[in-house]
Amino acid sequence: MTCRALPALLFAAALAGCATTPAAPPVTPPIALPQACVAKDATLVAFADIRAGLIGKCIRTRGLAVRSLFYENGASFARSQGPSDPSTALALLWQTEEPAPLKSHPQFVELLGRVVACSAQTHCALSAALAVSVNDIRIIPTAMD
Repeated sequence: MTCRALPALLFAAALAGCATTPAAPPVTPPIALPQACVAKDATLVAFADIRAGLIGKCIRTRGLAVRSLFYENGASFARSQGPSDPSTALALLWQTEEPAPLKSHPQFVELLGRVVACSAQTHCALSAALAVSVNDIRIIPTAMD
């Protein structure tokens, strides 16, 4: 082998190493969220009245959003001992893959969406029993924002 052939051989070996592609990561199937609802179909519901009887209904409600959980107000969030206890919270599910326009701190919001039961397929936050599949969210400005 001559000195001129060695660089060509090394170049060919490098190209062969680049030609192999790593295996693609497994793709998780998308979650089948309920049909989107629009404001004209929504019923204004107080947070305290959201229960299993409203599953599948399009609602509009106000409360305190903390990451992927939704509380009635600041007092219910404080009583729940933080976001690790969903006993007084609803889970929030997003219709799109884009993150919601929420900041990392709790924010008062008005939601439009459908009430759904949490199951293994819906991937609700922690162990919440019910969730709101969010179609629209409006942040209610406070002094913290």
